[in-house]
Amino acid sequence: MNASHEFSSLEGMNIYRIIQEAVNNAIKYANATQIKILLHQEENKMIFSISDNGIGFSETEIELGNGLNNMKKRALELKANLKINTEKGNGTIVTIVKEIG
Repeated sequence: MNASHEFSSLEGMNIYRIIQEAVNNAIKYANATQIKILLHQEENKMIFSISDNGIGFSETEIELGNGLNNMKKRALELKANLKINTEKGNGTIVTIVKEIG
């Protein structure tokens, strides 16, 4: 297991922008009062998790705006897996899984 990993400036910017968008959505749309950003490494993967206690949403009932589409596009550029787990009334968890090394 690597003790550290350096991302390129483009990778770092894409990760930062995905996190920024998730936090912005939690504040602007979900009325969250608590947001947690966690980072950990599992074997050859860096895992970023942004969770909130907001109102959540149903992915089938919302129109994918620029924010969610941009998050997906940035994850593709990173060659990372982006998961959005949400449910009305139960908050949202955005997870980015990026293979390293």
